[in-house]
Amino acid sequence: MLFEDAEVEAYAGHKGMETPTRVRHRGRIFAVAEVLDRWYESGLDPERLTHTYFKVRTEEGAVLMLKLQEETGRWYIRVPREPVH
Repeated sequence: MLFEDAEVEAYAGHKGMETPTRVRHRGRIFAVAEVLDRWYESGLDPERLTHTYFKVRTEEGAVLMLKLQEETGRWYIRVPREPVH
């Protein structure tokens, strides 16, 4: 999967988990209508960073995949790979 940096506004719910509400990427702003799925990735290796992934639907109906790098607080958005010619 290919990810790029994104600016994400999020709120912490009652359990303190971040939930994305708005995404800014390549000059566009997407309002998140709902979180469709959420999952975590971490390993037994303490050197490996922990990520939380979100599959969201925007108010316009687009489905986006976001990734939060827990240790740094940086957000990323999945982008399609460039076609091979």
